Amino acid sequence: MAEALTTLFSDVGGVLVENPWITVADRLSATYPLDRALVLRELELLSKDLDRGKTDLRSFNERLSLSVGQKIPQKSFETLLLESSVKRIVPVWNSLSRIKGEGMLKVIALSNMSRQFWSSLERNSTPARSSTRPSCPTSTE
Repeated sequence: MAEALTTLFSDVGGVLVENPWITVADRLSATYPLDRALVLRELELLSKDLDRGKTDLRSFNERLSLSVGQKIPQKSFETLLLESSVKRIVPVWNSLSRIKGEGMLKVIALSNMSRQFWSSLERNSTPARSSTRPSCPTSTE
């Protein structure tokens, strides 16, 4: 006899929140004379080290600026990046919130997103909706 499903695991980036690199590429290419496709490709390539905790936002921005040939002010870059990392995919977020809130299933969200993104997501989750508030992951390194 099959056991009942008790837990639902979900990724965060691209499932619960939008892929921030798309928004960042759109905004940077609208602000500076940059090719959107180039910016997006470089963001995705460089993000691997950020997600693994091998670089910080300052180094990330410096490497991005060099690779696209445009100096991007650090403060503006960090603000854009952190704002872009918390755009919820509302239908999915609401559905999982309902499932968890009604006790249908335990919902566990996992991600390899960088600690900076995760902290931004934590700060922007409403405490009143604690059933949907993420908790900071433990590093596996």
